[in-house]
Amino acid sequence: MNRDLDIFDSEAAIKQAGGDSGLAEELFSMLVSELPAYHQKIDSQCEHGEYDKLIETVHKLNGATRYTGVPALSAAANQFEQALRGDNSSQYGELCNQLISEIKRLEDAYPEH
Repeated sequence: MNRDLDIFDSEAAIKQAGGDSGLAEELFSMLVSELPAYHQKIDSQCEHGEYDKLIETVHKLNGATRYTGVPALSAAANQFEQALRGDNSSQYGELCNQLISEIKRLEDAYPEH
């Protein structure tokens, strides 16, 4: 878990949404509503070693984080995706746990969003 990075950065979210605060809010809300599904999928795919599926799932989550102002989750997703694409299997367990931790952190911070 990277406690040095913010869970949510509203200024970055607005900037990433082209200055449109309404769009930034909508994109963030969509991400937060999709987090439980991502959480379950990633947890299951890591547990069962389904790395081909995991690359796809983590890639989608990584893409979603690019437009939503969630630097800690974005960093964790990007780092795990790069390891998966680089076939660096010695890091999979640690990076999966880190990504799940960041998902939980965001879910806990914005449970009713």
